[in-house]
Amino acid sequence: MKIIRMLSGAFTNEEQIRNEEEEGMRVHPAAKHVITPCGHLISNTPEELKCGFVIEESYFEMGDRIIDKHYLFLYEDVDEKTVRLTSYDLPEAIRTENFTGSNDSIRLDFRDLRVSPRFEPLILEKNNDEYYGENVSSFGPGKVFRFSLRVSEKGFEVKELLEADGKRFAGYDTPVVYKRTVAVKPQ
Repeated sequence: MKIIRMLSGAFTNEEQIRNEEEEGMRVHPAAKHVITPCGHLISNTPEELKCGFVIEESYFEMGDRIIDKHYLFLYEDVDEKTVRLTSYDLPEAIRTENFTGSNDSIRLDFRDLRVSPRFEPLILEKNNDEYYGENVSSFGPGKVFRFSLRVSEKGFEVKELLEADGKRFAGYDTPVVYKRTVAVKPQ
């Protein structure tokens, strides 16, 4: 699956941070994403979905602390020009900090996986050699999560904005721009 190949590896926004600092206007946190195909760790997966699962580890430097987030995503071909991104809840039996692409002891059963009720699946449209999609998810009364993703051979851009009662609560008006630092071969 082409989009999995494009997303597999380690990515940082070091170049973006350097440019922001040179301009004297630091906006985004330093961040790193590690995206690892993980279909081989999931039993009872329908054949057509085996190549689409990834573990995504996100690390954000927020002053004197690092915030880490771990996700299980499924990228699924809808047609030749469309991919659907679905987020799954992490199984309760696995500690979040242990849910990493380097942890080969992870074993999941597809039948036990649950689609995240908070994240509206994202439809990515292919245009030339780039994928782009945006969506809006409800995170409860008065809370809206706006998300966009652009994927290319160079890396990817993520824009996340959480609004509470129409006002920005978290996130940025501009995307975080990630460039690949290490490639990971899809399974």
